[in-house]
Amino acid sequence: VSDDEINAVLDVCREANWHTFQLLSKNAPRLANFIFPPNVWVGVSSPPDYMFGRALTDDQKARYMDKALSTLVRLDVKVRWMSIEPLSWAGMPAALAKHSAALTWAVVGAASDGPRYFQPDPALLTETLRGLDRRGVPVFFKGNLRPSLSAGVVAAWREDFPE
Repeated sequence: VSDDEINAVLDVCREANWHTFQLLSKNAPRLANFIFPPNVWVGVSSPPDYMFGRALTDDQKARYMDKALSTLVRLDVKVRWMSIEPLSWAGMPAALAKHSAALTWAVVGAASDGPRYFQPDPALLTETLRGLDRRGVPVFFKGNLRPSLSAGVVAAWREDFPE
């Protein structure tokens, strides 16, 4: 997508200033090229398990997270958030702690490839939630996370928003 197309979308966001827009990117470093209006919440995706048909190593996931969160924290936006899906990388809690000021909101869900859902490891989900809670980051659960709840992973369903 060209910069002109992205700026056209941002122009619509500016014009419709009574709405809140949630934008999500898998290319976090590119976010630094744009000026976001106050009614836009800017988010980044957590590192995927596969990219361009190949499995990512833990080191590649760590570099992805470092770039994403260090870019996000520098943006002048009201809400900086992350879609944590998939939650399949054991380094996630440490990466979030390293960039503790980067997030003001987190959305957590199961990964999917259409009809199939891949639930996060219960211990990793619990550790990630504890880390977000320690930093006061509100968490919203996507509806596809329900099987983890039925297994008693977390105490209560979360639908928290940053404001």
